[in-house]
Amino acid sequence: MNTVKKLVVFTLLVSVFAICVTPTLAIGRGTIRMTIYDNTRDPDWDDDAWQATAPWVEGSFGNLCARTWVENIDQDFSPQFRDCPSDDFLVHYSGFIRPRRTGQYIFYVYSDDGFYLKLGKNIVISDWLAHGPDEWNAISDPIRLLGRRTLSLDAWYFENGGEEVVALFYSLNGGDIQLVPSSWFVRR
Repeated sequence: MNTVKKLVVFTLLVSVFAICVTPTLAIGRGTIRMTIYDNTRDPDWDDDAWQATAPWVEGSFGNLCARTWVENIDQDFSPQFRDCPSDDFLVHYSGFIRPRRTGQYIFYVYSDDGFYLKLGKNIVISDWLAHGPDEWNAISDPIRLLGRRTLSLDAWYFENGGEEVVALFYSLNGGDIQLVPSSWFVRR
């Protein structure tokens, strides 16, 4: 085999290996910007201390430790993600959402720990407390959304200990609860 063919084969093998062993979060494809901050300032934080890190408290988050793109809000941060800590971190999701149909939506979050969601100018979920995952940690009030209308998405999640999970679900007009699909998240 000549040198060029060897190089091509080597490059293909390295690419396949990288895809197979890279966690979903690290791929960086998607339409939602995910930024993770190291928030390991004080290992003995309680709910009051986490309240002080809420996204509406300017300068409250720690050092940037990772930034990537994801397809939806459905992450399990175990094992540890990149160089970020396995506990005591904040995640900021930003982007745009475009539901397919008009109707009354209720949003649900499954998380360990707190979660905050703002769509357009509406705070939809504000569950900024340390807690374990439960069905459902937070349920929004009904909100009327117009189909195919794009809204800005500003969501925050914090991890204080225990499991490291967050997932966003919805129901439309009292129907079944489903994971918010990646097709709803758009780049504008």
